[in-house]
Amino acid sequence: MTSLACFALGLAAFAALSLAMERHRAQALRADMHRLVSPLAYRAGAWLLLLACVALCVRACGGVGVGLVFCCAVLCAAGWAVTLLLLYRPHWLPWVGVGALGLGCWAA
Repeated sequence: MTSLACFALGLAAFAALSLAMERHRAQALRADMHRLVSPLAYRAGAWLLLLACVALCVRACGGVGVGLVFCCAVLCAAGWAVTLLLLYRPHWLPWVGVGALGLGCWAA
């Protein structure tokens, strides 16, 4: 369950980081929702989620060395998932990010 939580938190973090960018926010959100949240809030939330993912990986693997390597692998997979989501279904990104956040909090 911990690897699922790490992947879900990483996915939510990368979704928030991509929504902080003007181009991806314009692709993923409708025009009336485009300016509701500032990019700084997306970035701050994403970095907090990334720190939580790193802490969870280190705690689950029992050490800093193995935990950081595991975290890098999980974040690589989450980054590719967000990249593919932005390529094929960009309007799904906010919903997938919120769902991944909920799943990550539940599985942690």
